[in-house]
Amino acid sequence: MDLDLLVPVAFGGQTYEKLTLRDPTAADFEYAATAATPVGVTIQLIARAASVDVGVVRGLCARDLRRIEAQMAAPTVPAIVDGDLRLSDPVKLPDGSQISALKLREPTAGDLERSANASSGVHSNILLVAFASDASPAVVRMLKKCDFDAAVAYLSDFLADGPGIGASQSPG
Repeated sequence: MDLDLLVPVAFGGQTYEKLTLRDPTAADFEYAATAATPVGVTIQLIARAASVDVGVVRGLCARDLRRIEAQMAAPTVPAIVDGDLRLSDPVKLPDGSQISALKLREPTAGDLERSANASSGVHSNILLVAFASDASPAVVRMLKKCDFDAAVAYLSDFLADGPGIGASQSPG
């Protein structure tokens, strides 16, 4: 997606009049989540999706920042039928092969335990999707945001009802 900037940004001896953004991946979100503030997360995410230095993004006017943020937040959400997630864009593996779908299953208690030890919420979700689909975390990190969000939402539905983690339910 190309976005013409309302106010050009001068950084590093170059003037940016537009940014070309690719769809962010789960890895981009995992990286951006390390920022100290919510706007820092947005800046990191845009910088990665546009393949520019964070200094360029920090130079954006507030209107451009919000326009880009809105564009990135409005992806189409793929449908999941019987645990089959058809990816909006196939994941291209280093060996040249592609993955065009993930088969998701209900997470096990062991999946939940292993993913709970992650360093962040995004990392935990990456691990949970990997465990519940038998894909590697590296493959999950390559998923486009809309595919990753759909997988997380699908798995979250299994966790929405019943006693919370660590809670007990006495027999009736």
